[in-house]
Amino acid sequence: MPDWYDIRAYLRRNRIIRALRADPFIFREIRRDENANFQILCLILIFTVGSTLNGVPTYGWSDSYRWLLGSMVIWPISILAAYYIGSRFFKESLTNPTIPEVYRVAGFTSVTYPLFSLFDVPFVGFLLGLFSLPWAIYICAVATRETLDYRSTWKAFGVFLLVNSIVVAPYLLVIWRLGMLTE
Repeated sequence: MPDWYDIRAYLRRNRIIRALRADPFIFREIRRDENANFQILCLILIFTVGSTLNGVPTYGWSDSYRWLLGSMVIWPISILAAYYIGSRFFKESLTNPTIPEVYRVAGFTSVTYPLFSLFDVPFVGFLLGLFSLPWAIYICAVATRETLDYRSTWKAFGVFLLVNSIVVAPYLLVIWRLGMLTE
């Protein structure tokens, strides 16, 4: 039987599934794989566009393209902020990432974007969202820990929250002031 018939082998090799399982080894593998840049760029585009299309029924086309453009602008800013905050201000003895390494691992955390769509499932969306939001944050904390070579997931979680409060919170404030969060 060909290897692609074996679902267990496929799930062990599939990077997206391993990232959704918060497998720390996948983030180390991606960090060191310099040939993964195009794959990660495609992931970012696919999941960002998919998340934006998810908002079309709520916000309409006119506001959804603003979400898409805003997320494409905020993405490199948050990667640079994660790099500088994590490797300069909260540096440990083993911390020595490069910007491309942070980009690759952060790009793979975009696999968590579809989890936020679970809020829209009728009747059980709130319950699914209560599970998916903490899990997505945990995946991002594990990815941050592996990228910055931290020993503690809590420290990586703190860096993740700090980066998001510095970069994403002002972005959300701006789009709120533009009237895009008033639904």
